[in-house]
Amino acid sequence: MSAQVHQLQRSGADWPQIPGYRLEAVLGRGSTGIVFRGVQLAVDRRVAVKVLHEELSGKPRIVGRLKREARTLARLHHPHLIGAIDMGEVNGRWWFAMEYVDGPTLADRIRSEGPLSEREALRLFQPLAEALVCLGDAGVVHRDVKPANILLERGPRGGVVRALLADLGLAFAEDDPQLTAQGGTLGTPHYISPEQAIDPSAVDARSDIWAFGATLFHALCGRPPFTGESMAEVLSAVLHARIPDPQQLAPHLGRGLALVVRKCLVREADGRYADARELTEDLERLRERRAPLVSVSGLDPLERRPGRFGRNGWIIAVAGVLALAGSSLVFFDPLSTTDGLATDRPTIADERALLDEILAQSAGESSRLAGAWREVEGLRQETSDEVWLPTRATLLRRIEDEIDRVGRTRGEAIDEALGSSGYKAARDLLELSGLEVVVRQRTGFRVEELPNSARGRLLDWRVERLDEVDRALADGVEAYTHAVRRYRDDVLLPGLARLVEAGSWSSALAETHLDAAALAARAGLDPAGLPLEELEAATLETRVRLATERVSIEGRWAPKFRALVDFIGTLAMDRERQARRQGGLPDELLDLGPAVDAELTRRGLDRAEFPQGSAAALEQARTEAQSSLAEASLQALLEAADEGLRLRADVVAPALLARRRYERAAELWRNFERELDPRVPDELVAAVRVERDLAERLAGILRRAAETVRARRGDTIELRSRNIGVSGELEAGIDPLEDGFRLRSVGRGGERSYAFDLRTLELGDLLGLCGFAPGSDPGHLAAQDRLGLALLFAAEGERDDAERVLFSGPLPDAAAAVVERLAQLVASKQTQAASDELLGRLDADLDERDLAGAAALIDFLLEERIEDAAVGIRSNVLRRDREALARELRSGTDRVSELAGRYPDARVEGVLGTRGRVVILGDAGRASLVLGGAWSRDATGAPAARSSLGWEELAGGAGLSLELAPPFDPAAGPWSVELELDFPAGRDPRAMVLCCGGFVVGWAGGEGASHSGWALGTQGEPELVARLAAGNVEARERGLRAGATHRLRAEWDRLRGVLRVYLDGGLVLRADRSPRELSERPRVELRVLDPVVVRSLEVEGPLR
Repeated sequence: MSAQVHQLQRSGADWPQIPGYRLEAVLGRGSTGIVFRGVQLAVDRRVAVKVLHEELSGKPRIVGRLKREARTLARLHHPHLIGAIDMGEVNGRWWFAMEYVDGPTLADRIRSEGPLSEREALRLFQPLAEALVCLGDAGVVHRDVKPANILLERGPRGGVVRALLADLGLAFAEDDPQLTAQGGTLGTPHYISPEQAIDPSAVDARSDIWAFGATLFHALCGRPPFTGESMAEVLSAVLHARIPDPQQLAPHLGRGLALVVRKCLVREADGRYADARELTEDLERLRERRAPLVSVSGLDPLERRPGRFGRNGWIIAVAGVLALAGSSLVFFDPLSTTDGLATDRPTIADERALLDEILAQSAGESSRLAGAWREVEGLRQETSDEVWLPTRATLLRRIEDEIDRVGRTRGEAIDEALGSSGYKAARDLLELSGLEVVVRQRTGFRVEELPNSARGRLLDWRVERLDEVDRALADGVEAYTHAVRRYRDDVLLPGLARLVEAGSWSSALAETHLDAAALAARAGLDPAGLPLEELEAATLETRVRLATERVSIEGRWAPKFRALVDFIGTLAMDRERQARRQGGLPDELLDLGPAVDAELTRRGLDRAEFPQGSAAALEQARTEAQSSLAEASLQALLEAADEGLRLRADVVAPALLARRRYERAAELWRNFERELDPRVPDELVAAVRVERDLAERLAGILRRAAETVRARRGDTIELRSRNIGVSGELEAGIDPLEDGFRLRSVGRGGERSYAFDLRTLELGDLLGLCGFAPGSDPGHLAAQDRLGLALLFAAEGERDDAERVLFSGPLPDAAAAVVERLAQLVASKQTQAASDELLGRLDADLDERDLAGAAALIDFLLEERIEDAAVGIRSNVLRRDREALARELRSGTDRVSELAGRYPDARVEGVLGTRGRVVILGDAGRASLVLGGAWSRDATGAPAARSSLGWEELAGGAGLSLELAPPFDPAAGPWSVELELDFPAGRDPRAMVLCCGGFVVGWAGGEGASHSGWALGTQGEPELVARLAAGNVEARERGLRAGATHRLRAEWDRLRGVLRVYLDGGLVLRADRSPRELSERPRVELRVLDPVVVRSLEVEGPLR
């Protein structure tokens, strides 16, 4: 792997982020792009993803090539072609996702393990030829068939189960091991056809035939058919050189396959196979042990190999030697001597005795045949032919006989193995390594050392038995293939369809992962009856089909799973909005589990049958959504509490303090403290208590002034009235704070009486009544009095005086928090901040159509805050808004009046000017409700069902109903209805049906019921009642009970198709329906199977 690829793998942060995919590793990098290994998240599937280099994404030719490759693969479907999955563009970079193959390329396989055997080559290449047929039928020419573009998929045990044709040029071009130092590639020229080398545009399917043949040549012989030191030499050889003889480079190669390779490599295109279909047919003939339809006369001549003998050449050479040896026998006389030359050569008898002794020694122990043979061969020059030749012939017959015995013994074992379908054992008995051991034990020879005739007999026997084993194995493979195919079509695929239909997704996907051994066993076969490689070949077709089914099932599951995740997200968002509206949620609404379980039941799904990983992913989605909801609910709770604090501290309380309504301000804070949720932080509670303490201290100051007034009744004092000093006798009642007091003055103009109120009294006079001498040094006051004086100055807006008093001396340690809050009041501009807050609240009320609240805020701003700059700037706009709101509220009042006319004896209310509420309580609303069937009124006038109904009447009979007539708008939303139901003691209620806004919901339970719970009608009331009677309901802890008073509330919106049903505050049913599926019945109707009293009924909905 190149350094650039290693760098890429280390820098995962720089990888593109493709929606729906997770990139995990770099498979390769080329001059135009990168190939990543990744995962398609929706179905958890491994994929390969090509991504163009960022700098090339703007080049139309490069982008067009990627698109063309993706579109071509997308319209081709073949198990031995890489499949296309998806493509797109992200951040300006084009990408293409395709099938991922776990295994090496053919080029890697040849480099690491050497050439393929003929049998393995036929197994891998015959399906590749069928892939070329698929390309040819689609009018596609591959143009780059070569070992590097053939991927070998590994099986579960590491063996190669299939070969796939791909084009990974973008990814692997720079990593090709045949790159030259200058960057030019010699890889492709080894395999391109002559016509492609001359004119790349002048290619057709026959060019792919040439490349296929060159690739097959390389796989069999371990080298390409044409080689050279440079690209020019390779191309010259492709155009002009003769093809080497494949059988010389691969002696194991049969003549038939060699002829097929040569026909693919005919230099003239017309002399090759006309198309891949003809090639496929010849390869099938070879696999069936038949000869291909190839005429030798139509093939190009082979390369000459001078200086070497073929098989016949060796025979001729030996014959020549023997002829020369024969001629010497004619002219040589061993008994003659040359004159003058003495000889002590052994006699014929001596020679015969010696050779007989050698024969005798080898006869007793066959393992000494090799030693005897070597001894006899060594005596060739020293022994006369008439002795040596017969001896050698005798010894050779013994060796051949022993070889024949090896064959017979081995053959019996082979026959026994084949008889029990032990094909692998039979082939193992024919392995040369095993034969080598046996032959050496029996003769002392290594196989290659055997005399030619003996070795030939052994090898011919081996070839014959190999053919026999291969034929038996082929028959076994065919039998297994047919049996597995029948099991697949008759049992497996129909079973898969039933599992998917039943929602058993996990079981269905598990069936698609069956391996070769499991498939054989399922089909009633012995998995050990075939070698693993043949077993995988026999089941390959079925396993490929199962892989296709697996993709299909995953594709059908993906949208269902996405819908579940979307449901959880929508549910969480709905509840988050509810939390924001309500300022938090109760604990039971923070748990999404019951709603998710109900949704799974409604959709007919079972977690136990989810595909692997889906249940965990769904639970993670629920947990994350629930965690987010809990945080949002807590945040809403805190915001509501904080909002309440700020509203009271910045708006309401300052307004009360400004009018000296100190006791009301203290009560305001006491009530707020009691309403706080226990989950509110201690800091906020402490802040509320500080505000309460501050108001209570100010109230104490005012009470102190009132006590002074009461104590000085009858005294003459001087106060200021309208900036004029008035002196007179003080008159006061029991409570001067609430009732005020008077000064009666007698002067020249007669007697006059002046009224005073402690809440409006001049600040200086109030200080005097409280015992604070105006202008005196506050440093001489007690700490509690000093704090009270500073608080009073701050409340009166005299911030400078408040600050002077605050820092004039020590303050009570116990009131440190109040002192800190006082310092904040002194240092801030409270009035302006409060005005800004109110203006923001006004905008929110206008957006939310809270017309009454908006009108009240405008009145307060124009009356109390007109001097603030922000309010003054918007004063004209505020006045226009107030007039418009008044008109709209009057219109809403008119609609409410119309509503009151429609329901004359009910309590009618307007809500936000655009909605209406009708409340029927007891006898009120007698004219509005329609009572039918068993319904009447009890002694209090409340509607009551007195007698039991039958299931038929529950489905279509009369009950209690309220018409939703104009000015209500039944087609708009949202709506709500709430009923207070009083069930008498005795037997638990058996069934109830509620119709509201086109939705129909029901309850079933009671004594003896197999199931208790709620159900939603999907096809009308009869269908719902049938389900209730059968106990087909969603179980819930909350249900109707005898002797209990229940509050049943339904909320619905026809436009959104949403329904929520609550019992005693808890959600018991949730439904999402298409508005087109809802009936057009603008009424609320209740029918029950057992007695019940309706204490109250409240309906709220939109007005026209």
